[in-house]
Amino acid sequence: MSTQPRRGDAGSIHQLPDADLVAVVPIKSFTQAKGRLRPALSTDDRERLAVATATGVLQALQGVPTVVVCDDDAVADLAVHCGCEPMMTMTRGLNAVVAEAMEHLHHRGVGRVMVAHADLPCPEALGSIAAGHQLAIVPDHRLDGTNVLILPSDEARCVSYGPGSFRRHLGALTALAHDRGLRLDVIRDHQLGLDLDHPSDLSHPVTSTTRHQGASHGH
Repeated sequence: MSTQPRRGDAGSIHQLPDADLVAVVPIKSFTQAKGRLRPALSTDDRERLAVATATGVLQALQGVPTVVVCDDDAVADLAVHCGCEPMMTMTRGLNAVVAEAMEHLHHRGVGRVMVAHADLPCPEALGSIAAGHQLAIVPDHRLDGTNVLILPSDEARCVSYGPGSFRRHLGALTALAHDRGLRLDVIRDHQLGLDLDHPSDLSHPVTSTTRHQGASHGH
């Protein structure tokens, strides 16, 4: 891995070991993160929480080759600090960002990607589910969103984040599994199903612990 993120070269991945599966973690600027938590947290608290959860996710992926897709130097620095490869991008929108990363990885010979969000307060199981799944979906605890997605790198057309993404991903990957003779696993994981999308999520006993850890992070 590089010791410094190479900035100003958008859409490129400089160093990545040969691997069948690579994790993709899109991370927006920490100063812009978690806007939906604005009613419950100050700007500084949201930033600290975003740093804490992103750090936890990247640490949980140690041992899994990981690309962090970002447009922010502070995020790129964190990626390198955690042993990940930053991919700087000017692309906007989560679906487009993920598709861009998948296409780059496909051209690099990577067979599968595991897309994981950076706001998972209990990400410890990420490393274990990275192996052994051809296609997989980890829905959020509401069965609405998609917290983790494993799919072939050449199937970016299946990516459809946003409200109701779990059902869309389930439909797309069910069809893909049938067409390509692959097994689809829907993983209902109590911990990986937690995220920090709404103020009510902060009251969960587990996520409140992460919130307190974020409060102690500082800038």
